[in-house]
Amino acid sequence: MHLQTQYLPPASKHPVQPSKLSYLCQSHQRAWLNPLTEKKLSNILPGIAANTFSILADSISTFAGYVPEENELFYPKDGVDVVDVSQTWWHILSKRTGLSLLVNESYSGSRVSRTGNRPITSSFLDEKRQSPLCGDIIIIFGGTNDWGAKEQPATKEIFTEAYRNLVEMMLKRHTKSKLYFCTPLQRTDHALTEQNIHGWTQLDLADSIRSIVADYPKAHLIDLALHPITEGDGMLTDGLHPTRMGMEVLASLMQAGLNLVMDYQ
Repeated sequence: MHLQTQYLPPASKHPVQPSKLSYLCQSHQRAWLNPLTEKKLSNILPGIAANTFSILADSISTFAGYVPEENELFYPKDGVDVVDVSQTWWHILSKRTGLSLLVNESYSGSRVSRTGNRPITSSFLDEKRQSPLCGDIIIIFGGTNDWGAKEQPATKEIFTEAYRNLVEMMLKRHTKSKLYFCTPLQRTDHALTEQNIHGWTQLDLADSIRSIVADYPKAHLIDLALHPITEGDGMLTDGLHPTRMGMEVLASLMQAGLNLVMDYQ
């Protein structure tokens, strides 16, 4: 199965222009979808005809050629065994379920909050990152950089305010999509109970997201932070970014969180 993204449309190697991308997202033209997703997946998500998805995320979900050209990348990277797009969690998820990826709005180092030293437009809240998102499902997977960045991490108060704003804004804006907000994967470059310079931990980060998402009935949680990860287990290459094995596990966690139980090999 060939995964289609906004930047590699069918029968073309040329990037889709923004105006065309907006039109495709708004109209959901059938020619844009993978042939496997022409069949409504009503047996996978009860009550929902789920064919397509988009991603709003950070470095863990990047891959060269599959995100906007101006976005910073992590994958592929020398010394990391994720060397082909087919080894990313989202490509694996698409292959397993038949969902077609429309937009991968991932940006290495990006944060939910408007903090840090990257452009303010890299924030999950920014219009530049929100406007391309579309599809039956949108997966929001970030927050680890707000807490764990080496330079200028966000305070807990700033992060929680930004995350609540993100949930509220996306629920109002993306009314035709089902929204899944993810707690970050456990990191092994810091202990779970280790405080950053502002006095909060990875556990606080995950609890903040859980608490906020629980306040909104139409927001859905994928609790990735519950999956135990330990140093040396082969899941992470640098204490943060998944290895090829880690990507397989991450895809399975996402699939379980979405209740995608049908296999479309």
